[in-house]
Amino acid sequence: DGDVLTVPDYPGNRYFNTFGNFLENPRAGLLFINFENGDLLHLTGEASVSWSDAGRSFDVSVRNVIRRRSVLTLD
Repeated sequence: DGDVLTVPDYPGNRYFNTFGNFLENPRAGLLFINFENGDLLHLTGEASVSWSDAGRSFDVSVRNVIRRRSVLTLD
């Protein structure tokens, strides 16, 4: 939604420590890897924990985005 990325918590994800860490320090960094072409996408921002009828999730308000093209050699 806009600049907010929501990551749901499913049983077995073991995000328990991550959620506790966000309550203490709401900074987050995410790395997405494209294994087909070796691109990396780095996202950083502020995280918050959300509760709804659907369950628990964490939201990251994205502040910085870095895309690095073809940096992984996947031979």
